[in-house]
Amino acid sequence: MTKQYVQACSAYLDEYTKKETSSKGTLFGWYHYIDSPDFHTVGVVATAQMLILIKDSNICVPFDCTPMLQSLLDMQNPDGGWSYRSNILNSATEPTALSIQALLLWNEVLGEKAVPAIEKGISWLLKYMNTACLWGPIKKREKYGYIYFSCVVLRCLHRLLNFSQVGIKASLVFKVRSALESGCRSLLSAFNNNDTQCGWGATQNGRVTLFHTAYAILTLLEIDSEYAKKHPIIKSLAFLSDYIENPPLENAMRDRLNDGMNEIYQNKTNRLVYTHSVDVYILLALLYGYREKNKPTIIEKCKFYIDCAERTDWRYQGFVTCWRLYDIVSLCSSYDNLLGSGAVRSMKHFKIALTFAGESRDLVEKIAMALADKFSKDEILYDKFHEADFARPQLDVYLQKLYHDCSDLIVVFLCDQYSQKRWCGVEWRAIRDILNNFNYEKIMYVKVSKENIDDITLPGFYGSQDGYIDANTHTPQEISDLIIERYMQTSPTATGVAK
Repeated sequence: MTKQYVQACSAYLDEYTKKETSSKGTLFGWYHYIDSPDFHTVGVVATAQMLILIKDSNICVPFDCTPMLQSLLDMQNPDGGWSYRSNILNSATEPTALSIQALLLWNEVLGEKAVPAIEKGISWLLKYMNTACLWGPIKKREKYGYIYFSCVVLRCLHRLLNFSQVGIKASLVFKVRSALESGCRSLLSAFNNNDTQCGWGATQNGRVTLFHTAYAILTLLEIDSEYAKKHPIIKSLAFLSDYIENPPLENAMRDRLNDGMNEIYQNKTNRLVYTHSVDVYILLALLYGYREKNKPTIIEKCKFYIDCAERTDWRYQGFVTCWRLYDIVSLCSSYDNLLGSGAVRSMKHFKIALTFAGESRDLVEKIAMALADKFSKDEILYDKFHEADFARPQLDVYLQKLYHDCSDLIVVFLCDQYSQKRWCGVEWRAIRDILNNFNYEKIMYVKVSKENIDDITLPGFYGSQDGYIDANTHTPQEISDLIIERYMQTSPTATGVAK
């Protein structure tokens, strides 16, 4: 059943769609203050964020999004970046990173013309990464990294790596992967280990704020759930947990919130007051870094925001901003995904997970059925066995958690097409992290293609050195038997076979 807040958001976006005639042509999208009757200006951040929201929250809108997507392409600056609005010339970090994500998510609609725009945008972001592998607000290599802007870029780079089928140059993908890994390390190192208020500030050396702490945690956990084991995340989550369970007195709270509440960009203009979304991001951070003891408080606060969303009560100080709308609806979707569905409390667990390209489905389905006959469909991670569960927002994040944290044995069906598929890329990222942590016993390879194993290119896979089962010399039943044998040998939970 479609959530009421999704329906409300759809109607709201339809009502407040903007049309602007500018030097860049006729533009369609949304303005930063979405419900403002006085401005028919199209904002880049607003338009990009709403397009991302539509995809991530699975919102069925009653209008064609193609004009908005084309407008994003038209508003790209010659240097490859994007400005905050169509009438501002200087490229900036946030609109560039968000525009790239929107184009990635809608690449099937745009087709090949999205690729050059994405590549130019990524090149712009990489150009203005500072020596600490972090970012500032505008086209300038800032001495210190700004935490919020760096997080926005890192989330963008992470998203791109999960879209291998888009056709981005391999050399650029390599640079993105390197920048993402270096940026995450730098973000972790920017942690301020203060016993009274630990976490992150507006800049690397800035005083800790609730917003930046929550946003940094959320960013790192979305990129890789294994970061939850790192000291900065553990300690910062404890700090946020204590804050939400034992909120300080009003005056003290106001002081903690206001510190670093404005991000500054060109001409020293205040862009956005964060205080209206601090609680939202604290809740999101705690949802992703789930702690059982916080569950009653999280449920109570999330239900408040869900009620606001269903009533389209997204105002803050008289305005509905694109940030406010995006933040609240994203929180509602994450709550339904991670807690409301029970996923956080009791994440599914699989004996065997299968990852494969669509070209291998006929073979994989036979093997999946044979495995299900020995165990059960609930214990085999095969997409056709879990269609209802997979019909959710932010499926990429959910799948990575299932493969990374909730599967005893992962069987990779290798073929030429595997590295070109989006969802294979999502799953392989989780597998790669497992390999990087030397948990080799959790991975099993089955070669499906008839070509030489060395012709299959995947980061972290070395055909001449890695062992595999050749599907060309075995029947599906034989492969299934070998998978079960491997599972029984290596899984810590394998004490017998069901049925």
